Amino acid sequence: MTVQVDAAADRHRHIMDLLDADGRVEVGDLSSRLDVAPETIRRDLRQLEGQGLLQRVHGGAVRRAERPLSPFDGTTPEHPDSHVQLAAQVIDRLPDRGTVLLSASPLTWAVAESLSRHPPTEAGLTVVTTGLDVAVVLSRVENLHVYNIGGSVEPEHRAQQGDWALDEIRRFRVDLALVCPSGLTPDGGIFAASTMAAAIIAAEIDVAQRVWLLMEGRDIGCTGPVRVCDIALVEHLFAAGPVDLAQVKALHEVGVTVVGGD
Repeated sequence: MTVQVDAAADRHRHIMDLLDADGRVEVGDLSSRLDVAPETIRRDLRQLEGQGLLQRVHGGAVRRAERPLSPFDGTTPEHPDSHVQLAAQVIDRLPDRGTVLLSASPLTWAVAESLSRHPPTEAGLTVVTTGLDVAVVLSRVENLHVYNIGGSVEPEHRAQQGDWALDEIRRFRVDLALVCPSGLTPDGGIFAASTMAAAIIAAEIDVAQRVWLLMEGRDIGCTGPVRVCDIALVEHLFAAGPVDLAQVKALHEVGVTVVGGD
């Protein structure tokens, strides 16, 4: 649907509303929605970036990152309480041995921080990750082998993406994948915020024997721009923050256990 917007200030406001809702905007989509030339949108994005309101990436823009990369000095970033609680619940259930894949997300970053404070007592656990923050944190943990996937870096969550990342993921066979989609419904399945994020999530699920989802509670029951797959392989869903009870019941009926979400 085309939105008629004339003034630059109105375009900027509309761009920021879409960015707040989706986390990313694309030049082509904005050009179509606002009925202006792509170069006009690129100029708008440059102006908004100059105001510190977003960060331009290839083809569009993402929300400006609020946190720095994890430091190497052993200090711990401030994670929301709901993320800390989710991380504790995940760590309690992680296997002692085998290969675990951690997707790139603030939630898996919190899991990595928790695992760094409760490291394995013996060698035998390997972590594969597409998240730079996760790799940095876990690189300091004894008795843990860490494999960083590599690839181009998405600025918002410092997720590694692109063809290189997809090819590397597909080389693995992992016992458990901890995946962080942007939306989920019992009947519609798993959703992602972009086509590349969807491709990465699909690859992560495809190489795993078991799948756990880590999500913000508010996103459970919501769809997203790109559908990834159904939820047939999902075993547990760990929720950060409250989850609608109707969604918990519906997920239970299709065999997915919701952990947390209080």
